[in-house]
Amino acid sequence: MSEESYASISIPSKYLTGEVISLIEKYTDRRDRSADPVVQYESHYASDGRFDDLENELIDMGIPFDRYTGQDFNTDAETRYYRPARDDEPEIDITTTENRGGEMVPASELKEILVLSPEGLAIALRAILKKYAPDVSSLINWNK
Repeated sequence: MSEESYASISIPSKYLTGEVISLIEKYTDRRDRSADPVVQYESHYASDGRFDDLENELIDMGIPFDRYTGQDFNTDAETRYYRPARDDEPEIDITTTENRGGEMVPASELKEILVLSPEGLAIALRAILKKYAPDVSSLINWNK
């Protein structure tokens, strides 16, 4: 049985058509009232702190989003970044685990690279950074 916990989803305002707003409001209970070019919706009752059906529909529609799941007793906080492919940029769909200080890298992954040569270490560290602290374009850039 899934637990209900806090989650928010942020979407560039450019994509907020009536159809998309109706879809989002089926899964969320509060809209951030800010006038930012990125609008955030929240729910304190999201299944496992996610909006699986909503996220899948947004992906099918090609709409970029960030979904944040709050930390609770059962799960760590996480952020999912989804950016559809455009121009010569590939699709990005990455979920990072976080704590209050930022992204977390499992110690087991760090231990594995300690035996590498300096060149191999640099390559491995870049791969870890790409996985746990991805360079994802801001949703604000998707309003253009």
